[in-house]
Amino acid sequence: MKFLAVVATLAATALAAPSERQQRDSCTPGWYRCDANGKAIDVCDAEGNWLVAGPCPDGTVCDYLPQNGFSLPFCVNPPAEKRDPTPPACKPATYTCANNATSGADGIQVCDTQSTWQYVGDCPKDSHCEYFPSGIPFCVAN
Repeated sequence: MKFLAVVATLAATALAAPSERQQRDSCTPGWYRCDANGKAIDVCDAEGNWLVAGPCPDGTVCDYLPQNGFSLPFCVNPPAEKRDPTPPACKPATYTCANNATSGADGIQVCDTQSTWQYVGDCPKDSHCEYFPSGIPFCVAN
């Protein structure tokens, strides 16, 4: 009889005690954190598991900022000492006249959010790219 009581107690303890992995990875549903690499924000789902809520945009890192008495994860620019010392190739959301390397035609390019020039398109036949007095490029007839 004592043997059955000991086995029942051990079984109940084993079932009640969460595994080491569950203790390490479990969370409170609705909570957020920076992922282990500092490149994304995780959210705790209804079952108590961490899931990626979303990656941080290129050039940013996940860091905790104070909000309403809590420290919450946000994607932010890294501190100056951790930034890439090379200046960006261009300023995002700027436009310029360009020459299409393939067709040789004049066209317009835009600087994307990653500070990389993206060719938008050729100017129509018998036209070329010029700038408005404000500095914005446009296609005009030859």
